[in-house]
Amino acid sequence: MNKSITKLSFLIVLVFLSCQYEDIGEIKPRPSEVDAQELAKLKSAASCDEVQTELISRLTADMEKRVDDNYAYILEKKEFCRTYSDTGYNATPTETTDVAVASSGISDSGAHDYSETNNQVAGIDEADFIKNDGTYIYIVADKVFQILQAFPPEEAHVLSRVTIEGEPKRLFVYNNRVVIYSSLEAKHEETKNSSISYPSYPECMYGYDCDFSEDGKFLKITMLDISDKTNPTLLRETSFHGSYLNSRRIDNALYTVVIYPQNSIPSEISYYPKAFPYGYPSCDELEAYNGLELESLFNELKDINKTIIAEHNYSLPRIEDIRYGENQSQEESSNCNNYYVSQSHDGQSFLGLYALNINELAPINETIILGKPGTTYANEKSFYVATRHYAYAMNSWYFDNRDELQEATVVHKFQLDSTHVTATYKGSGVIKGNVLNQFSMDEYNGNLRIATSIGWMVSNSLSILKEENNELRLISSIDNIAPGEDIRSVRFNGNLGFIVTFKKTDPLFILDLSNPENPVIQGELQIPGFSTYMHMMDETHLLTIGYDADDQGEFAWFQGIMLQIFSIEDPKNPSLIHKEIIGTRGSTSDAATNHLAFNYFQEKNLLALPIAICDESTGGSSYGSDMTFNGLRVYDVTIEGGFKLKGGIPYQGSNPENDCNNWWAESNSTVKRSIIMDDYVYSVAGDIISISHTDDLENPIKNISLIDQSN
Repeated sequence: MNKSITKLSFLIVLVFLSCQYEDIGEIKPRPSEVDAQELAKLKSAASCDEVQTELISRLTADMEKRVDDNYAYILEKKEFCRTYSDTGYNATPTETTDVAVASSGISDSGAHDYSETNNQVAGIDEADFIKNDGTYIYIVADKVFQILQAFPPEEAHVLSRVTIEGEPKRLFVYNNRVVIYSSLEAKHEETKNSSISYPSYPECMYGYDCDFSEDGKFLKITMLDISDKTNPTLLRETSFHGSYLNSRRIDNALYTVVIYPQNSIPSEISYYPKAFPYGYPSCDELEAYNGLELESLFNELKDINKTIIAEHNYSLPRIEDIRYGENQSQEESSNCNNYYVSQSHDGQSFLGLYALNINELAPINETIILGKPGTTYANEKSFYVATRHYAYAMNSWYFDNRDELQEATVVHKFQLDSTHVTATYKGSGVIKGNVLNQFSMDEYNGNLRIATSIGWMVSNSLSILKEENNELRLISSIDNIAPGEDIRSVRFNGNLGFIVTFKKTDPLFILDLSNPENPVIQGELQIPGFSTYMHMMDETHLLTIGYDADDQGEFAWFQGIMLQIFSIEDPKNPSLIHKEIIGTRGSTSDAATNHLAFNYFQEKNLLALPIAICDESTGGSSYGSDMTFNGLRVYDVTIEGGFKLKGGIPYQGSNPENDCNNWWAESNSTVKRSIIMDDYVYSVAGDIISISHTDDLENPIKNISLIDQSN
């Protein structure tokens, strides 16, 4: 199926659903005297009973809204029946407006220079499926954890393979210890609870066509001692009855965000009185009731439902932590210490922030929120979770006028103490619009800068929040940035901010944030296409990846992969100094939508990009028909010379990508990552690592299979 048609259908469905939600009865906003910031703040829960009470309150509010919506529909139906009774017209609706809202030979000779994970913030490590230290590669592949001797490349081979329960997906390595995150199928005793919803969503990194949520599986953390690379030993296993959302590592302090399955309204709940078993009664059935009788029926139904909800058994977060060694111990956490509940009734799921010391087998510190998942940002002192909210999906809305503002972002801040390995809730705030991804946020001099878009191609804002008295207070903003467009990438660097928006051209906005109480747009540059990721090449130059565009007047079709270098030496007058177009429409690179795949190794002036190149497009909406390259491309990149292709390592495995009908926001190249060690480049796919010298990239000197050949 043509993916442009698929995306258009997706947009139409979103618009349709928005209209449906808006038409379901009257959704009463909060009283105007209730401040939006107060509504977003979290309050500490004194006990598990208080958490249960808050959860029951939210479920009850959801139930009552749906019953009230149905009551309003019945009243409209009764009026309809009365109006047409003289003509004998007696129609029965074909559908109901009751819409449910869906949730041995080891060399220690390592490389002198080597690339590492492309983290958003220097010193704040982000989990990935591969790590390296210049000598060894640590990777989860073939559903196992593997250690490879990687350097020197001629001697590269697999040293050990360790089976991990579930499906290992990502890891951290620090101080001869590895922490592996794996996904487990939910156990039967959990899934049989009908009030718990276990949704399943694909991993969301870029955030334009996806939301930040769970994968529907339980999380397990496995910690290994890898002092002996040939024989890792088990140190710790921690199982969560929730799913992985995100994580960060600051030296030995590991912070993990877990989203727990949403507690749903019990299945025994009814939304129409028993007098109307089919939901929408006929005019003859309605004629037997007057207005007071109808109201009484629905009020009785709500009372019955309240009792069912209050007496139901709900699931609270808990973990099972097993620590091995001489003093082996096992703990199960579910004591509701350090729990917080939001006052906005914004969800029935729990979000946990867990702090773990990699160097020690000490108990895990936890902070639990009754709230929604979101995207995360962290620096050395702070951890933020930003959640998207929509007016049509909430009983209570943050802003007075739901018709004018339908989207908002709630931000929760936690203070990190990496010495004692703790996270403490500090405050919350709410702003209009929704974040694109983690790069939409940045903290500088204690202030949070955050960029948001309102709707698809409506408007954009930059907001600055300051923590004061358990509140993230809005101290300034720039509104109406590029009306009629939406944000495609954001980057912050000190006193400057960079925002790229798009509809048919790529406006690069440079923001002066030196005065947090008076941010201003300092410069702007418009060029074809758009950037999906911006990288600080140095203090005065931006290196970006994105897509070229074919201007069609009112809109533009995305085309091939586009690399650019911008000079921002004069922020008032940014300029494009180098540009490289790769392939045509349908060419794809994981680096375009996942910064972990973008490898700019400044020490060697090298840029390595996993990529599948499609050519022979006729322009416009036509996708390329000929995949001319699939693998890893390497460029020599300098400010003076721009982009000079050094060559490419063709994919050497058995599962090549050959589809050119690729939507721009869903990049999917066969090669996923790359590593540069001295003068060698490592091309990493899910089944094979190919190693080439930078002077002869097309001919790998070594291919290492990641698949167990003994099976």
